[in-house]
Amino acid sequence: MNGNTKIKIQKNAINSLKRAIDKHKKINPSSFDDIETSRDSLIKRFEYSFDLTWKYIKTYLKTIYGIDTASPKKVFRESAVQKLATKQETDKLIDMVDDRNLTSHTYNENLANEVCSSIPGYYKLMSELVEKAKE
Repeated sequence: MNGNTKIKIQKNAINSLKRAIDKHKKINPSSFDDIETSRDSLIKRFEYSFDLTWKYIKTYLKTIYGIDTASPKKVFRESAVQKLATKQETDKLIDMVDDRNLTSHTYNENLANEVCSSIPGYYKLMSELVEKAKE
């Protein structure tokens, strides 16, 4: 798969996440089933957008800098070294990794709601990082 194909797939995922964020904001708070379904959908889209983003950045680092990293945290820390992310952005990226690891526990309502509330900021962060790392 070439770089253009990878970026297209990643952008499709991130656009899907943006649509889910927008829909989640419009849900009527009086309808719990709709909120829960929307939240779970938002978390799922976050999961695959996150996975595609860190793997895209991993490929970018290997292709451009010859740096081969094995985990999301290492990828994002190396992004800071290569000036793709600031220290503050890197801290948020690491928080995003931790939240992604927690999403398997979405049966915990409080945790799911907490992660969900962070997703719009994570969307922005992923979008900006990928924009800086275009091949």
